[in-house]
Amino acid sequence: MFQRFASAVSASPARRSFKGTPLTPPFSLGATPPGPPARGRRANLDRGRRAPLARTWCPQLVRRTRALATAFLLAFLALLATPLASLAAETRPGEVITVGPNETINDDLYAFGRAVDVLGTVRGDVIAAAAAVTISGTVAGDVMAAGGQVRVTGDVAGSVRAGAGDVAIDGRVGEDVVVGSGNLTVGTRASVGRDVYAGSGSALINGRVGRNVVAGVGEMTIGAPIGGNVETQVGRLRLTEGASVSGQLRYTSDNTAEIAPGVPIQGGVQQRVPERRTETDDPNARAFGIFIAWLRGLVGLFVLGLLLELLAPGISARTLATVSRSPATSILVGLLLVFIIPMAALLVLGIGFLIGGWWIGLMILAAYAIALISSVPLAAIAIGRLLLDRFGRRGVHFGWALLVGVVILTLIGLIPFAGLLLICLAALVAFGGLILSRFRRPAPPATREPVEPVPAPTPVPTAPV
Repeated sequence: MFQRFASAVSASPARRSFKGTPLTPPFSLGATPPGPPARGRRANLDRGRRAPLARTWCPQLVRRTRALATAFLLAFLALLATPLASLAAETRPGEVITVGPNETINDDLYAFGRAVDVLGTVRGDVIAAAAAVTISGTVAGDVMAAGGQVRVTGDVAGSVRAGAGDVAIDGRVGEDVVVGSGNLTVGTRASVGRDVYAGSGSALINGRVGRNVVAGVGEMTIGAPIGGNVETQVGRLRLTEGASVSGQLRYTSDNTAEIAPGVPIQGGVQQRVPERRTETDDPNARAFGIFIAWLRGLVGLFVLGLLLELLAPGISARTLATVSRSPATSILVGLLLVFIIPMAALLVLGIGFLIGGWWIGLMILAAYAIALISSVPLAAIAIGRLLLDRFGRRGVHFGWALLVGVVILTLIGLIPFAGLLLICLAALVAFGGLILSRFRRPAPPATREPVEPVPAPTPVPTAPV
């Protein structure tokens, strides 16, 4: 009776689902449940085969689309941030660059060569790099110069920023003078509208300064009026006749300043003697200092490793997997990129000064520094993971691997010269693995073919007793 009822129900159209797939009829008592229909079995098999492809292809499509959109966004922002006026700046490379006395440049001037001489008028900024840079004309903007010798005898409406062996200012500067040099001379015909910031071996200021003088020099002589304060860290300081200070004179030196009689200093004189550290030969103190330095390095690297894993989950596992698969390639890539990336960043920086977008070079250098520093805790995680696996501690939390690796690296760092070399080598390998892991496609997950169920044998009915 049950078999006739099951047959009648399975033949009924009401037993079909909304997708048109027949539902499995109930089976009689003592009978073996039949397998799924042929079409359902083939559909399940095809769906199982298509699933790995969907799991690997769809995330790759999403990642590529996201990367392409990010690239277009960065390019658009770079285009917006590039000043249009800088695209029209005048560039003059060559051996000797000269702007004639009757010549006028109505834009910024970029000059790079063996010698740069500006005799005419520049109605913009002057950016120059040469062995000898001379500005004897008129500049409506700023002057930024680098070279062996920089001399400014003309009128500069803005500021003068220079880095050279010898810098001489003997003209009118409307704003600031910022100098890093071996020798700085502010001549008697010079006048500075605002401040003087100097770091040099020797400084001679015989021209009027409108506001403050802030300097760190070996020897400084002031022989002209200073409109504000003088604050300097100096080996020897002199104030000669004709000098005056409208504010305070504060200097840090072991030697007392030589101030000529009659030199007015309205804010008074304040001398600070630099503190000197007394070295001790106590071995316990040296050992304690070494321990404190080691502990600081350990804590710093451990915290950096935790931050890396928190901000980029799985970064240590991906880097370790990449290095394990191809250690030679990781070493080669790390060695090449350590030199190529800063060279490329400096090239972008130089081109950016010419056409705009120089800040992109700085961003590349910043990213390079972050990746290089992050390679040290990544190397520590790899070392700790390998050691823990060797001792049968597989699958432990990455924090323990990080702690073990950081302890080992910092202890190695205590070895003179060789320890630093070994740490640099480990960081180099991790740096190459980190870069490769960001560009290599992840391996597709292993899939297994679905196994068709094997029907159980039909039990032999027994005669009732």
